[in-house]
Amino acid sequence: MVYIHPVFLRNIFVTLLGTFMSPDATSKETPQREEKLERLHELFKQLFKLVPTAPARLVEVLAEVFPYMKRDGSQQASLVGHLLRMTSYIPDHRLELLQLLAHRALQVDLHCPKDEIMDAEDAEGEDDAMEEGDIFEMEKMCESSADRMQHALAEILDKVLNEFYL
Repeated sequence: MVYIHPVFLRNIFVTLLGTFMSPDATSKETPQREEKLERLHELFKQLFKLVPTAPARLVEVLAEVFPYMKRDGSQQASLVGHLLRMTSYIPDHRLELLQLLAHRALQVDLHCPKDEIMDAEDAEGEDDAMEEGDIFEMEKMCESSADRMQHALAEILDKVLNEFYL
């Protein structure tokens, strides 16, 4: 149907991109998670073969809907990871997709009020320091370094950038 009526590509892409951010896609406990995600990538590959304009349309759709500011950071990081994987099988649009992802990560960074982030992190650090039973402060810092950041946008940015660099 998409081959005959490419107008449906937008809805299909939005739905499939949402699947990359679903709780099943981000949970390590989901059975056959990797197999399901692999099938999604195969579906994208088939769409790109059937409809030559599909990769360009994907970039357009992403420009409209990404980033999802109200989504959890791990869900957005999952989407970014899968989009980075897609760059391997749409080489003609790789640069556009990478530029879009970097630009949108920069936009999230620009929307992060640095003072609020520092205040939230400092307040969390003070709360941790006041807890009883902490003999060595460094041990506590090592344990809390894996914790979530206190500011929502900072958490999203942190996880998305981890996908870029890891």
